[in-house]
Amino acid sequence: PQPAAAGSPAGAAPALTTEDVQTWLDGILPAALEREGLTGAVVSVVHGGQVVTERGYGYAGTGTDGAPVPVDAQRTLFRVGSITKLTVATAVMQLVEEGRVDLDEPVADLIDIDLPTRFDEPITLRHLLSHTAGFEERLGDLFMDPERDVPPLGQALADPPEQIFAPGTTPAYSNYGNALAGYVVERVSGMEFADYAATHIFEPLGMDTATLAQPLPEELAGQMAAGYHHRGSEPVPFEHVGIPPAGSMSAAAPDMSAFMLAHLGFDPTDDDGEAAPAFLSPESVHAM
Repeated sequence: PQPAAAGSPAGAAPALTTEDVQTWLDGILPAALEREGLTGAVVSVVHGGQVVTERGYGYAGTGTDGAPVPVDAQRTLFRVGSITKLTVATAVMQLVEEGRVDLDEPVADLIDIDLPTRFDEPITLRHLLSHTAGFEERLGDLFMDPERDVPPLGQALADPPEQIFAPGTTPAYSNYGNALAGYVVERVSGMEFADYAATHIFEPLGMDTATLAQPLPEELAGQMAAGYHHRGSEPVPFEHVGIPPAGSMSAAAPDMSAFMLAHLGFDPTDDDGEAAPAFLSPESVHAM
């Protein structure tokens, strides 16, 4: 057990301070980046309704003149990969709260895609969001040539992968299944998923730079951290995810802080760390 911090009751955990967290991160991140050959990273930590720290390490890129550009924890955008899937779950739970969908209704009733299945039990939104719809994982066209336009989501999902497990029986990670839940959001809301996320999640939470746009809007492109195949390689072009709800989100650290705080029940737009009044109910967060 750690000793109690000065001024805290005996047996109480030490207070989580910005100074301590930053010291801990500073002792780990630079060496980790060097060891793994990574160019840069950003870390966001929240606690008790407040941002503890947002800290950048390394470089966002080599720069147009060859001079390295340091990561700016407040401005540098990173692709957050499959954390994008949390926006899908959030969007679905918003529609559940509005009474527009039910987690346990058959997905086939909500889409215009033929969804061949091998089992009698229908696939539901709950199955899609818990990766238990039974689909095999297929990586073809998950990452596209940046020169190609990303097709409409319904078109990209029109050829489903094989269903190899009965729904609800076997967890099996599925980019397709999560993107299909995103397509349900499109069908029910009448909005493209990227627009729905911007309007109903990012804007209300003050996530000013978060976006699922591919390519990035011109005003954000200059803030994007570059990707590299390996140490010393040339930067690679901005990747296009063929089924965007599964992984296309770009965001800066303050956006992710806001997203975390909202799901922990706090209002990220309130500096006093007050409870968020109407983002998602505690019941919805528990279901997630």
